[in-house]
Amino acid sequence: MSLTTRRLRAAVVVVLAGAAACGSAGPTATDRAAADEPNDHFYCGQHWVLGEIDAEYRRVGGPDGPLGCPVTDELGNPDGQGKRSHFEHGSIYWTSRTGAHEVHGAIHVKWADMGWEAGPLGYPISDELTNPDGAGKRTQFEGGTIYWHPNTGAHPVWGAIGSAWGSMGWEGGRLGYPTSDELGSPDGVGRYSDFERGTIYWGRGFTCTVDAAAIPGDRPAAQGFAREVGRRHCGESWRGVVPLLVGDRYAVTSRVNIVFCSGGDCPDVADADAGPNRIRINFGYADSAPSDWGMISHEEAHLAQAYSGDPSGWVTEGIADWVRYSLGQPPPNHGQAATCQGGAHYSGGYECAAALLMFMDGRVDGPLVQDLNVYMRDKGSGANVSGWIADYTRDTLASHWFLCRSANCTGGRP
Repeated sequence: MSLTTRRLRAAVVVVLAGAAACGSAGPTATDRAAADEPNDHFYCGQHWVLGEIDAEYRRVGGPDGPLGCPVTDELGNPDGQGKRSHFEHGSIYWTSRTGAHEVHGAIHVKWADMGWEAGPLGYPISDELTNPDGAGKRTQFEGGTIYWHPNTGAHPVWGAIGSAWGSMGWEGGRLGYPTSDELGSPDGVGRYSDFERGTIYWGRGFTCTVDAAAIPGDRPAAQGFAREVGRRHCGESWRGVVPLLVGDRYAVTSRVNIVFCSGGDCPDVADADAGPNRIRINFGYADSAPSDWGMISHEEAHLAQAYSGDPSGWVTEGIADWVRYSLGQPPPNHGQAATCQGGAHYSGGYECAAALLMFMDGRVDGPLVQDLNVYMRDKGSGANVSGWIADYTRDTLASHWFLCRSANCTGGRP
């Protein structure tokens, strides 16, 4: 039997035994004389509450406060450091480093489910606090915070996910309150937490925030797309993009922010801005193509590129589409249907540019696309792509393109 189960059972037994005594005759003269300190008190005719725990209990209202009557005497915690007293509706925990703090209600239940002070949150470092919206509550612990709202219940937030959520305005930001505990991602690598209007993913030093506040309730496919991006695909794509495109050649961002939008300057499909490491996705497109995970890889490739410019025009998009094809994520309904024949040119379409890059990469020794990516990152608007390719491959772009089309360049795959 686990510590949590044993402690919960013991607390239930004591509550049933002690509740009847609440409000019974007060302490006797002998009881009063036995008190070690002025703030040791005998409440509800049943149990002593001692020291700093007693001071905290009286501060929050004693038997008339949210905790009700004590149902245990002061107990030592298994770690040999802390103390606790249980009450009808909660508990007060104390250590010398945290002081004494009460935990009650749904937050108390959630903390108990997580292993009390032996769990990932540790000891409470605040009493229950009211959030600025006047409706929600929170209690802060050594390792994180449990938030409660009548519409969402009680859920913990901590670590990198908590930091990212805090940077977005906590419960008052666009994501709102947490609606899940921190859960393991389906990919078996990351962790995620769902919020009222989005999801935050973490894995191996990478954090992805997904802001789905703009998606209306009558767009279930887009909402499902946003959830899956946050719970899984954002992290999976990043773990594919970085080793393929960047390797260990330079440092990449550790955080990607995905925002769903519509109207105004929202793109028809998606775009990426290396400045705030933001990807914007038109939720209308997500609603119409709810399995286009390659679009996420394409836009994340742009964030990994972080070029200062592309004088050739086609290289940035061609490399990003080369990434999605290399990861086996062609556009929906495209596959190898879009050929790069006739009047098509590599500079006029993402797929044809990707097809040329893949063709050239297969003709030379060395990681051509990764090396080209590093060159573009270093040179930006000052790059001479044609000259670089001629030096790297000992052949011209025009010659490569002629041979690529002769080999029936198709859908990013020659």
